[in-house]
Amino acid sequence: MDFEEQEYRARVERAKELMAEENLDAIIVTGDATSAPNYRYLSGHSPRNYQATTSRPHLLLLTREGGAAMCVHHASVVTARQGWVEEIHTYTQPFGHTDVVELFKRVGLQRGRIGLEMGLDSRVQMPIGELERAKRELPECSWEDASPLLWKMRTRKSEAELDRLRTAHEMNGRALAHTFAEAEPGMSERDIYDLCAHALIDAGSNEPPFSQMTISSSARYRGHGTITPFSGPTEVPLEPGDSIFLDTGVVVDGYWGEFGRMAVMGEPSESQHRSHDLVRTLVRRSIDEAIRPGVTSDQAMRDILGILEEEGFSENGSGLAPYDRFPYMHAGHGLGLQSSEMPLVRLTDETVLEEGMVFSVEIYVRRPDMQWGTEESIVLTSSGPEVLSVPDRGLFVIT
Repeated sequence: MDFEEQEYRARVERAKELMAEENLDAIIVTGDATSAPNYRYLSGHSPRNYQATTSRPHLLLLTREGGAAMCVHHASVVTARQGWVEEIHTYTQPFGHTDVVELFKRVGLQRGRIGLEMGLDSRVQMPIGELERAKRELPECSWEDASPLLWKMRTRKSEAELDRLRTAHEMNGRALAHTFAEAEPGMSERDIYDLCAHALIDAGSNEPPFSQMTISSSARYRGHGTITPFSGPTEVPLEPGDSIFLDTGVVVDGYWGEFGRMAVMGEPSESQHRSHDLVRTLVRRSIDEAIRPGVTSDQAMRDILGILEEEGFSENGSGLAPYDRFPYMHAGHGLGLQSSEMPLVRLTDETVLEEGMVFSVEIYVRRPDMQWGTEESIVLTSSGPEVLSVPDRGLFVIT
């Protein structure tokens, strides 16, 4: 398990309270080797992921009275038995609907309102056809959305979770600084991406993904690649004056430390300093003035739009878009067992921000040569935001 058993016992008690509030008799959380945040959160077990396969679902059935049973692939049974759940059903491929029904037998549940991961930013990690067959075998059960309940639990972090997040962010900052210190003019985006991957492993990351995105003005200037952040690193060499944005992530016991930083090949120009200082100011002011306990995500985003206008943006100039136009872009996202999770700081989201919530606050400004951005991770507290990321002190200089 990632934590001591008492951490999971506390989570189970909270889940029982919320099930009572929402009139649910039980919930099922699922996972496989590709994704298992809710399953891992409640069970403490991480499905064996050496093949990144989706053909081996894992399930936890938790009742309002505290009954619990897990369904795991036989390759995972040894690690599953190290956790707090005693009732464990194992199977070999293929997974079938009878494996779902078996869990209900194990906890003595025949009827009731059963919650599943059906809602926003959630997935049922098992074949839908097998789930439908299981439903037919359980005619006295109704099936409801448990996503609101699960997000109520996961959005507020415990001290144990915050310890993992602090460690992951420190490691990520150390790896970024090392990457830019070792980089040299003439290297390509791919070269720097590879440097970063090694630096993150050396810093202690126990899981990928290493660098999530690598973009530079080099590819834009010379007609290769784009300044779109999801196009992947190119082989185009970076020359003096080129800027580069590296967004990286470290995973520690499932918890993400994730933020990006920028560098310039050689001494930055005045224009480059201005662009970078602007995004740093926007993020810093958003943290200090907008994202705070007691306001809704929508109100926080409206306050951020006001900050953007005060800093020289307007609806008809360089624009508030895409932050103020549908589909709305967020200026902050939750962080935990996923690199981007609920809640989102965006228009139309009425989630009330609370102490213990963790956010990655990020704002981007597009210029002809480059998309400039920075990102800071924070946890909301009664005494103000605590910054988890290693703070952005300015552009890194690659010499």
